[in-house]
Amino acid sequence: MPLPFLIGGAIVAIGGLVGAAAKSVNRDYEEELVWINRKIRSLAEETNRNYNATQQDVKSKLDNWIFIKKEAHTHLLPRFVDSFGNLKQVDYDTNEVLTSDIVKDIKQTNLKYKMNHKDGDVGTESEAALKGAILGIVGGGAFLLGSVIKNVKLQYAIEEAEANLAKMKLEAEKVKTVEMKLRHLGKRAGELTSVTQVLSDLFKLALHQLECNIATYGTNYSQYDLVTRKQVHMVAELAKTVKTVVSTELLNDSWEPNPKLATIIRTSREAVEKFSHGG
Repeated sequence: MPLPFLIGGAIVAIGGLVGAAAKSVNRDYEEELVWINRKIRSLAEETNRNYNATQQDVKSKLDNWIFIKKEAHTHLLPRFVDSFGNLKQVDYDTNEVLTSDIVKDIKQTNLKYKMNHKDGDVGTESEAALKGAILGIVGGGAFLLGSVIKNVKLQYAIEEAEANLAKMKLEAEKVKTVEMKLRHLGKRAGELTSVTQVLSDLFKLALHQLECNIATYGTNYSQYDLVTRKQVHMVAELAKTVKTVVSTELLNDSWEPNPKLATIIRTSREAVEKFSHGG
């Protein structure tokens, strides 16, 4: 076979090998790009799923807390004001709990609550608390970064995709930090709801006892025996404790969980323990 044909055939053969190698490299680039983009999308979806689940859980706890606050402000504390306000000749000087301002203080607390909350609108305060807790998320959340890289030269696309994946990981960590804040907020809301529910139940019993005493013995406190006076003291102390708890804000001015919550929860539990055994 003439030499030129051999050379020509070799060139064609080499050209075919080069073309095949290039296609193989391109396939490798494409597979790597697909893999990176899949990681980006998977991380975005996982971050979104976890965050939404945490948000819904916390919202449920906040709604429960808001509901029990509303019941105290709109029913229990006004009921105490109406009944306790009927008492006459109360000896305020002999007891730290029975201060002359107790009814006035609770009235002001209830008025402030009504001014800041719409009737029947349980979700608003809950949504506000959630909004405050997620203010730290930049750009609406890392879960919005799940874009893929395409229509670029493959070698550059891979570099860009890797950079986007690294960015995605950083933003996902930010969202995890916010999730921790939300879970802490939800934990406190759950604890407050639990202890306030028990306090409210005890308060209802004490209110019923006060109303029965007034119906039986009248409104002249000075004529009550020691047992009946002790019952008046108990309902007054419960009223002050419930007022303090339901007046507590979950978030401070910086939209961080209120640092006073732990103390409020502890003292409320102590009150539950005390009054569960008859004060």
